[in-house]
Amino acid sequence: MKNSMILFAVVLALSAAQISYSQSNLSSEDLKYIKEMKEKHLWPDKVKEEDVTPEKLIEIKRIIKEVEAYIKAKQEMETRKPLTDNELAQLDSLLRSKWRSMKRALAKGDIDLAVSFFTDSTKGSFKKIFSSLSPVKCKQLARDLGDIQLIREMGYSVEYDLRKKINGKVYSFPLIFEKNYDGEWKISRF
Repeated sequence: MKNSMILFAVVLALSAAQISYSQSNLSSEDLKYIKEMKEKHLWPDKVKEEDVTPEKLIEIKRIIKEVEAYIKAKQEMETRKPLTDNELAQLDSLLRSKWRSMKRALAKGDIDLAVSFFTDSTKGSFKKIFSSLSPVKCKQLARDLGDIQLIREMGYSVEYDLRKKINGKVYSFPLIFEKNYDGEWKISRF
């Protein structure tokens, strides 16, 4: 059951990425990787190694890495102990620092640096939004994005209450940080 769930997740991820395959030779290292993934039941049966180009293998590896990270996170969530007060305070300090750094970059008009604090899945959307703003509006947005207060930690995500001024009134929004497959905390959304 577990292996079929993993295989299904990989096939689904590959389908979502709309990967097409063409004939190519792979290096012996690439073939070894494919063999290892087959042994771990992470390689989709319908994808033949002779149909994979080195370029497509890079995308397949990325997807498999994300699936492995998801599975690992799910397993850890089932067995993990709650963070101690000290661990939670350290995490809170780290995430507040990332939030302030993102706001500073935005205020300076450094859009690329600002979006580097976002997850890969939301980085593009925020880059479009920030890039559409004038430098003055970017600076104003960074000022308007107020302080954040920790709401809850949920293993691989942390929710904050974000206070933002809009037309002189203060509103509350959720700010979500997520831990990516490399173990790095990134802003998911606000």
